[in-house]
Amino acid sequence: MELDRVVQIRTRRAGHERAAFGTAYLVAPRLALTAAHLLGDGDGPWDSARIGVRLPEAAPAEHRARVRWFRLDDVVDAALLDIEHGEDGATTPAWTPPGSFQDGKDPHPQRWGRCVTAKPVQVMALGFPRVQRGPAGRAAEQLSARIPPLTGGATRRYELLSNEPLPGAATRSGGPSPWSGMSGAAVFSDRVLLGVVRADRQAEGGGSRLTATRSQDLLADEVFRTAVRNASSIMPQLEAVELAPLLHPAPPERDLRSPSMLLRADAEAVAFHGREKELAELLDWCAPEGGRRLEVRVLTGPAGQGKTRLARELMERTRARGWVAGQLLREPPDRPGDTVSPGFEVLRDVQSPHHLLLVIDYAETQPRLIHRVLEQLQQSRRRARVLLLSRSVGTWLTEAHGAGHHGHELLATAKEIKLTALSESQDARERAVDAAVRGFSRMLAQMPESGAVDWRAAAAAVLPPGPPGPGHDSALTVQMDVLTALLQHGPAPLEDAEQPLPLLLRHEERYWKSTASGLPLGAGAHGDGGRLSLLRDAVAVATLCGAAHEEEALTTVLALPTLAPAGTEGAGIAAELSHWLCRLYPAPDGQFWGQLQPDRLAEYQAARRVLENERLLPALFARASQAQRVRTLDVLARSAVLHANAGRGGGADAVLRRLEEVLDAASVPAPVLRAHSDALPQTSHVLSHYALRIAEDLHRACQFVNQPLSALNDPVARGDRAWAWQNLALRCRGAGRWERAYKAASAALALRRASAGEDRPVPLEARADLARSWLELAR
Repeated sequence: MELDRVVQIRTRRAGHERAAFGTAYLVAPRLALTAAHLLGDGDGPWDSARIGVRLPEAAPAEHRARVRWFRLDDVVDAALLDIEHGEDGATTPAWTPPGSFQDGKDPHPQRWGRCVTAKPVQVMALGFPRVQRGPAGRAAEQLSARIPPLTGGATRRYELLSNEPLPGAATRSGGPSPWSGMSGAAVFSDRVLLGVVRADRQAEGGGSRLTATRSQDLLADEVFRTAVRNASSIMPQLEAVELAPLLHPAPPERDLRSPSMLLRADAEAVAFHGREKELAELLDWCAPEGGRRLEVRVLTGPAGQGKTRLARELMERTRARGWVAGQLLREPPDRPGDTVSPGFEVLRDVQSPHHLLLVIDYAETQPRLIHRVLEQLQQSRRRARVLLLSRSVGTWLTEAHGAGHHGHELLATAKEIKLTALSESQDARERAVDAAVRGFSRMLAQMPESGAVDWRAAAAAVLPPGPPGPGHDSALTVQMDVLTALLQHGPAPLEDAEQPLPLLLRHEERYWKSTASGLPLGAGAHGDGGRLSLLRDAVAVATLCGAAHEEEALTTVLALPTLAPAGTEGAGIAAELSHWLCRLYPAPDGQFWGQLQPDRLAEYQAARRVLENERLLPALFARASQAQRVRTLDVLARSAVLHANAGRGGGADAVLRRLEEVLDAASVPAPVLRAHSDALPQTSHVLSHYALRIAEDLHRACQFVNQPLSALNDPVARGDRAWAWQNLALRCRGAGRWERAYKAASAALALRRASAGEDRPVPLEARADLARSWLELAR
């Protein structure tokens, strides 16, 4: 809840001495949600009623409002009010949205929710009840309550139960309810709006019992949804309030501060188009009947091919069908000894008739998250679908170490859907360009520092491109080309001597420089060039390493070659830069900072800095945590593939050389190597020899040379050695080294047969391991 969006409303009717008074909440800069009974009756809004809206902390002036949508019946008691600019242009000042609407826009669009489990949900409502009436008007009352979801379910309402005492003067004794004036107050659980206060049921025996119209009944009304969309430019969607701590928000991201942010999948700057075949297949998969209760599918494709955008469209459509759908927040890569329990148990508490669709992005880097989710869903009785997004299939899926037998079976049998180029024909490409031009020109007009640019005219100057070249056939490439062309027709074009990717990066650097203009970066950053170089390194650090918390962020930035030797001054600059990164790219998933988006631009920038500053990668890698090392290796390996796919083979080779140099110089533990190896594609002409090198390092790390006999005979250690042999066989096969692959596969099979021979009967997981070893040997 944004506290400054809670407003008072008064409805005055001719012939009535007393005005109806209540509470409302701004769900858009000029749109307020309230209770319908404050504005009318069962026949509709009162004719000729004068509706006034007042910000309680502002001057006493009221702003005129009119009814946009109204419904009052047994299920719904709610209305939407349009707030007008001013009254008669003189006596009332123009309406100014509260400060949480930045420049009259909502950086965090309203979230709407419902309860999907039987467990009570803690909620809050803020309003202006009669009990807070005083000489200066009505003060606010914060109601903290709980909603038992099953109570009142048959009547399709929520009941808010509270044991908080009311002031002694509030006793009813047959008079008006002390909660009179609370009607219309929005009911929130954190940032999710669950409903609107309707009535006081006048609980006996102490405490309070209020009823509320449910958000799910509001959003079931198409006219209501359309009114909210017209006022906010975003179609409201229902989220499961109990799952909100685990999931990304459903609305698109609107805290867009720089050009590159328009390219994020969650910004949805460009209307969804194409992918009809894949979307239809996924919607059939999410049908309420058919197939198994729990199924997994994998959506693969190169960076920028539209995996996340397709998944977002699928989630929106399944929510419209009544499913509980969402994308799980990212976890950091697996860390030894990590016992964090993020509360996935709630997944098995979802009640009938709700079905589940869960999306996990960057699946290749999150095996632990996948396993935890599947473990909980296997204990649930609800129909569930898990969609994994990854650039490619790898051992993270086929081996699924730690997933358990049933989890491994789900992953091993998961169907793969491969996304190919969106724009296969010139006509399709032109349609994609047209959609991007319209979307970006609309969004650029709403961004800060857009100037007095006629973006429609600029859009008209963007000509449809010719046939795509190497690496230029993805949805993201088309959009980057269009966005760069529009920026070049904007208020500050750059010298156009580069390809769109580096040119777009130079536009983004303006955002870095403007936000860092006041940072004290010390005497070492001489001139604009020195400052910019330091900022570039810092942005690369955010992409390469990430940071789970402030302390890790400071340690990571302090590893920069220009700061580490600078003592106290370097520590001060590192603190400034770490907080600058936090503000520059806020993290959506509990990390200290986010990163440059989209991934292709971030990986290009990070790899470019690693190549330009040869001291950067060794310095970062030496001080990085295990999780950060995994991320660094993953990011640079992916950037090598991007270089190769774009026809920059020399860049790919240079990045891989830097990777091998840092691996040669550092002692990398087996957990880091294994997590990185799992994330590498099973087959890749770019990474085949690099993946073999990782497999060789991992094989050596798992052999326990010079270890005591007890360690060699430990079942877990033997399992790790067998896995390392099999992984080596897989990578040898990918590099075309067949004889060595056969020897490694034979060694893995021998170890697993020896382990299985000690157990009678052979456990299911051991049988599965044996089967995979036989299969690898056969290949």
